[in-house]
Parts: sequence; structure tokens; C-alpha cells
Amino acid sequence: MLRNPILKGFNPDPCICRKGEDYYIAVSTFEWFPGIPIYHSRDMKNWELYTHVLTDDSNPDLKKLPSAKGIWAPCLTYCETEDMFYVIYGVMNSMNARYFDVDNFLITAKDIKGPWSEPVYLHSSGFDASILHDDDGRKYIVSLDWETREGYEKPGVIAVSEYDPEKKEIIGYPKRIWKGGTDRGCIEAPHLTKRNGYYYIMCAEGGTGYNHCVTMGRSKNVWGPYEGDPQNPIVTSNPIESNERHDPDHLKPKYFNPDVVLQKAGHGAMWRRSLERYIWYIFAPDHSARSFAVRLAERLPSRK
Repeated sequence: MLRNPILKGFNPDPCICRKGEDYYIAVSTFEWFPGIPIYHSRDMKNWELYTHVLTDDSNPDLKKLPSAKGIWAPCLTYCETEDMFYVIYGVMNSMNARYFDVDNFLITAKDIKGPWSEPVYLHSSGFDASILHDDDGRKYIVSLDWETREGYEKPGVIAVSEYDPEKKEIIGYPKRIWKGGTDRGCIEAPHLTKRNGYYYIMCAEGGTGYNHCVTMGRSKNVWGPYEGDPQNPIVTSNPIESNERHDPDHLKPKYFNPDVVLQKAGHGAMWRRSLERYIWYIFAPDHSARSFAVRLAERLPSRK
């Protein structure tokens, strides 16, 4: 039996992938170094700190960044056709006046312990970038599209771009594809995967506070339109419906739920093999089906 949390302490924004019988989880490290720790497990129950992705403190140089900036939400994936690990990470430089100055990069390695390639700059259009390795060999970068002008929801829209692995650059401009599966607002942490002809999008919504949640949608086309899961949100500490699209505050203390131990549950990631079970359950409900995901949560102190 798995007991939560599987990783205790400072391990935010988890992203999980699988190669053979090995499971790996990458997490954010913000301004701390070495960057992007990788945890390893064979049974999803026992985890060990296995390696770090970023070990050169001059690339990226985080020494002048204040607290909570730096490396945000790394995306760790394994491309089976290339036998290659990919990590996409953002370097958050500033959040002054809710303006997010972030640069997103891509690195690769044949071995999870490296050596890792020199970083490829992707774009600066938004944070929480991730990658989809499509079954036709094409690759897509999905991220939050941050809009700072008045009257726009922020965070508000998920956008996708095609990535050219030969030229090592984005093709064209990001296209907006998804506004979320609820009205909680503050959408972020997008991940795309594909199974049985459908593209599935997983996102966090509601802010990184007490209204945090994980939502899902699907489409026959990577560019959309995406239909929301009728059971959204699929993971949350607060099941109450709410409309907070025009409130950019991430904490949302009014949604604190004293009845649950794991608070602020959201920012999830799922690997492809278990997604088949998830798809069957969500879009053709059967309560005997199971799925596994990792997500961020904050544990309350024990109440005695």
C-alpha cells in the first residue's frame, strides 16, 4: 500500500516519468543549488534521491535571484524512440508587480545521471513549460501564456507551440488552446500526453493555495478544441465549486478545508501507462479502475 506523502519536505511541483521498471520524479528547487533533484523508485513506495540535473552554478546563474525565484516546475520526460531523457525548466527572474519574467530551456541526456546537453532556449511567453513527444515524431511545447494587460485573466490561458528538434527552436508563435476545466482561475502547470488517438491535457487550477486542484481535458487534435472532464476537478483538497477567474490571488485562504490532512493539493503529473486506466475511469466511469498521479500538497500538523 502506498502512503502519502511519498516525498516529504521541500519537494514542490513534482513531475514523474518511467523508463522500463524505473520511475523518476523531478521537483522544483527555486533559487537553491544544485538544481532539479531526481528521485528514483522501482515500486512507487520507496524513493531515493538519485541525482541532480543542474550542477554547474554558472549555468544557470541563480546567485543574484531573491527567494522563490529561480527554477520553476521542471518537466521530466523519457522519449522511448530516441532512448532520451528530456528536462524542460523555467528560470523565473522576477515577479515584480505580478509581471513574470521567465526564460524556458530544454536539455537532454541518454542517462538520467547525465551528462546533460547544453540548454536550448525555448521562449519566454509563460512559466511551467512541458513537452509532448507525439507518436509521429513531432514535439510540442505547452506552457502558461501570461497576459499582463488590464482586463485579461491572469494566469489565464494555456498555449502550445511545435518544437523542431533538428533546428532546436520553436516553430511559429504559441497558440492558445485551453482555459481550464473549472472556473477556479489561476490555471498553470500544463502537461500533454497522447493515448488511443486522444490528446490529454492536465493542468493545475485555483492558485497554489487552498483552492488548488488538478483538472483534465481531451481533444482529437493537439491544437484543440479540448473538452473538459465532466468530473473536474479530479484532485483537490476543496471540492466546493467556485468562480475565481478574475482574482489572481493564489492563496485563497477562504477555501481552507479543515477536514483534510493534505492541503493545497494540485499541480499534478501522470505517466502514460497509467493514463490508460485514468481515461477509462474518467470518460467511461467504473469505480474499480485505478490511476496513479503525483501532485503537490501541503500536510497539516497532526491534530491530537
